[in-house]
Amino acid sequence: MFVMKNICENVVYTIFGHKDTIKVWHDVEVEGIQQHLWLRQHPNNQHKILKPHAPYVLTIDELDILWLKIGSMKLPTNYGASLDIHVANKKLNSMKSYDYHMLMQQVLPLCLWGLMAMELWMPITRLSCVFQWVCVKV
Repeated sequence: MFVMKNICENVVYTIFGHKDTIKVWHDVEVEGIQQHLWLRQHPNNQHKILKPHAPYVLTIDELDILWLKIGSMKLPTNYGASLDIHVANKKLNSMKSYDYHMLMQQVLPLCLWGLMAMELWMPITRLSCVFQWVCVKV
């Protein structure tokens, strides 16, 4: 049960950009992978570092659309009551594991559709399908 909570937290923190730190960008460069995401120096000021936008991180406008989509979903009574509170505060941390289950299995794949590229949206949707199947079988 807590495995899904941890995975959902990591997915949410990644697409919100919380795990998008300078250390991570430096590690990508040290490993020699994804050259388009390497840190660059500012052309006019050598003391500034430019961090390119990662395709898996939502922009501020996309985050506003995501909050609107989550907030406007019609859910059965008492099904997502605590989710409404977290959406009103625009924070998805400190939720119960049941809320993370609901978010990962049903809400997040629907709300990310159209906001992310298909090659980024599809793994999240497949992951939610796997957790739906595992929860039914257990």
